[in-house]
Amino acid sequence: MKKKVFLAILVVMLSNLLEVRATENSAFLPGGKNYLEEANMIFGDNMFNSDDDILVKPSTEYTFSMPGEGLVGEDIYIELIGNTTYIAGEPVDVPACSFEGDYIVCTFTSTSDETSIQLLVAGNMMNMYYDYYQFNDFQLEEGAIRTSYEEYIAPEGDTTDPEFSGSGAYIKSYQTNELITTIINNHIYAIDDIDGDISNSIIIVSDDYTSNEQIVGEYDVTLSVTDASNNTALFTLTVMVKDEIDPVITGPSGINVSVDSVTDIETQIENYFIITDGYDDDPTFNVTTDDYSLNSNVLGQYSVTFMAVDDSLNSVNKTFIVYVEDSTSPVMTSANVIDSYLSNPLSYDDVIDLLEFSDNYDDLSSVIPTVTTDGFSGNENTPGTYSLSFDVEDNSENSISETITINVVDDVEPVISGISSYTGSYSEQLTVEDFLAMLSVSDNVDDVLLSDIYIVSDDYSLRVNSVGNYVVVFGVVDTNNNETTHQIEINLFDDVAPVIYVDDFIITVDLSVTFTESDALKLLLNSKELEDKEYLVTKLVDEYTGNEQIPGSYIYKLLFTDEDGAEYEKEFIVKVAAANSYDIEDSLLPRNIIVYSSIGVFSIYIVVKKKKKVIE
Repeated sequence: MKKKVFLAILVVMLSNLLEVRATENSAFLPGGKNYLEEANMIFGDNMFNSDDDILVKPSTEYTFSMPGEGLVGEDIYIELIGNTTYIAGEPVDVPACSFEGDYIVCTFTSTSDETSIQLLVAGNMMNMYYDYYQFNDFQLEEGAIRTSYEEYIAPEGDTTDPEFSGSGAYIKSYQTNELITTIINNHIYAIDDIDGDISNSIIIVSDDYTSNEQIVGEYDVTLSVTDASNNTALFTLTVMVKDEIDPVITGPSGINVSVDSVTDIETQIENYFIITDGYDDDPTFNVTTDDYSLNSNVLGQYSVTFMAVDDSLNSVNKTFIVYVEDSTSPVMTSANVIDSYLSNPLSYDDVIDLLEFSDNYDDLSSVIPTVTTDGFSGNENTPGTYSLSFDVEDNSENSISETITINVVDDVEPVISGISSYTGSYSEQLTVEDFLAMLSVSDNVDDVLLSDIYIVSDDYSLRVNSVGNYVVVFGVVDTNNNETTHQIEINLFDDVAPVIYVDDFIITVDLSVTFTESDALKLLLNSKELEDKEYLVTKLVDEYTGNEQIPGSYIYKLLFTDEDGAEYEKEFIVKVAAANSYDIEDSLLPRNIIVYSSIGVFSIYIVVKKKKKVIE
């Protein structure tokens, strides 16, 4: 309530000022440390306030000090206002104010855009203090602490150049397109010790920055400022346009590489990753860690890290995993057609052992195929064509499916068994069929018979009753065209004592005699061609009877049957000769010839032995 009453009184006091003063120095900074000029103050009714605004520096720390309550009374009120309110209120309630002995001390910092402030101070004994002490111990100075009181010193003649404040270098990104005027207005200040802030008077003398706002580099901008006394200062602002943005790496966290297509790690990075940069069109990269290159031909997982760098040396790292894999299927290197000959047939295991496989990574020399279909087992000894299908897998589970063809081939010749040589009497007169009967034939596959045997060569059949050495070669072929031969060497010797016997007879008779059945029987008994037995003689052919007196040759064929029922046929040629004619046709020789004379006696008896062939 007390404060409200005081403020009301203060308003009344302001309306009844005792004195109004003017000064020409308010537009300048003081010549000493104290900013408060008594001539710029309006006094009355226990208070005073600044007539003209007090020129101050921006962004500067200030300390205001004044006598305490024991000198200016109670109910003290202080107000410092510029672009913002720095202090307003009773010191006891203002955090920026403190009591230091007999003094009240308040501190504040001007804002960056501050140019001037107003001051108002009130106290219920202010008039009494002023009457006795005037304006002593009221001081506004730069700094954070109160120093000894100094009276206001008016500014001297201005020969000092203004000063620029702010950094001599301004750093910006190439991505922002800031105008030089914006940079100057926001970051560069010009302060004059007399004129104060004259930043609005800054002009650009030279400018290498404009038109290069987004091009990385360092550009100088020369600035100039002149105070009211025509003092000029130059300032070089260096604008640094920088690229501080890292490149961007786009790509997978892992890549798969085949073990049999080794590529250097740099090529892998180029193939799988994209490096972009907002400013540099061609950023580079280098590999920093590489577990892959020395293990590129070994299955596994390997870490690789590379760093992308742009022209401004901004960098970013990327780590990824290289998975070295085997994705190539095995290959069958052995033939897919296998012939198994029955002369040395292959078993199932033999066929499997013949299979060979290769792989780009694994050793498959001992791999065992997984058979899926088997048409061969059980047919190892049966001619034909069979299939065997199987799968083969390497250690990386890459597999192939193959089918091979197995030809079971009958290359075994049939076998002819039996004699290979024969020695016997020419008188046996064995035939080739006789020798064939002495043989047997077999085949590993086919059912072959003796009837399948054929004669390859035969120099015997025409000499079955001739003494000598002969060869008969037999052959046989099975259904698979396997052929075999069998040779029999035949040796015929003469183990028969010389005899005279009659074979085919030519009987010559003259017109005075005849030839009868009994004559024929006697001849055969005498020649030992018939055993000495009783025989029944039967005419089979008789061209002779009835032509006894007609010269010519007639067939006379008889059948002799012995007492045991054995039969023997004999053919005679009876030649009826004309009187006194005993000529014999050459074509009848050599044959057995008997001539009967007209006196009925056995006039001549000639026996010629004729050889016969025996075939084994």
